[in-house]
Amino acid sequence: MPPNTLPPARSVSVDGLTIPVRKLGDGDNVPAVLVHGFGSDLNTWAQQHPELAADRPTFAFDLPGHGQASLHVPEDGLPGYAVFLTRLLDRLELNEAHLVGISMGGAVCLKAALDHLARPVSRVRSITCINAAGFDEWVNHSAGEAYFQAQDRDSLRQALTPYMHRPDLVSDAALDAVLERKARPGMVEGLRAVRDRVFDGARQRCVLKPRLGELSCPLQIIWGASDGILPVSQVEDLADRFPVHILKHAGHNPLYEAPEKVSLLLKRFFHHADGLS
Repeated sequence: MPPNTLPPARSVSVDGLTIPVRKLGDGDNVPAVLVHGFGSDLNTWAQQHPELAADRPTFAFDLPGHGQASLHVPEDGLPGYAVFLTRLLDRLELNEAHLVGISMGGAVCLKAALDHLARPVSRVRSITCINAAGFDEWVNHSAGEAYFQAQDRDSLRQALTPYMHRPDLVSDAALDAVLERKARPGMVEGLRAVRDRVFDGARQRCVLKPRLGELSCPLQIIWGASDGILPVSQVEDLADRFPVHILKHAGHNPLYEAPEKVSLLLKRFFHHADGLS
């Protein structure tokens, strides 16, 4: 669904930061909270958000340093983002939630669940990580730099090659939305700061795979097989411990390349974790 057909986000204050939050859906089922990845914003979830909201309150928001949020970013990178997510749940008065994160957002969800949301009673009903950081050290650093350097549709489409199964199918409107985000004053500088605090060149500073046994909630992993940023080999060894769904015709952003499949997997997993199926 095109983002401009969705209701506008409202601004909430979290520790002095202005954060756009879009809520869709209502009812008594456990809410879902959607966490976008590096360089993106809440519109990442435009295809999935209405689908998930059909049977539960569903929230998407801009992380600090992204979209239209305050450009202040955590000094310590991923740990700071995990604290922020915890404080956002407090601000939204969500005592329990299904957490869904893509790319860096997946690592934020895992880190928050492990360090802040498990005690005294777990506030996380389930976690879904989609092509997520935090499972292995390696990340494609050069692809990120190409993203920063892209100044027009052609150069951006070329920069997206390692991200997408079919970069030639990315719409001009989607490219324009990325270029518009990058054009916000201070955005690129802030994103570079985020990158350098979460990653050390081609190395992720925070690898959470060794701690997955500490999780007190179900974990689902969804991955695009053609991901050139975080390769699927980083999670293939987890298939005997967690449901791992590998999508053949998708890259780093299956939300865009396989939207219906992702929505179906999320809804099924929520229902399973809620004991509804």
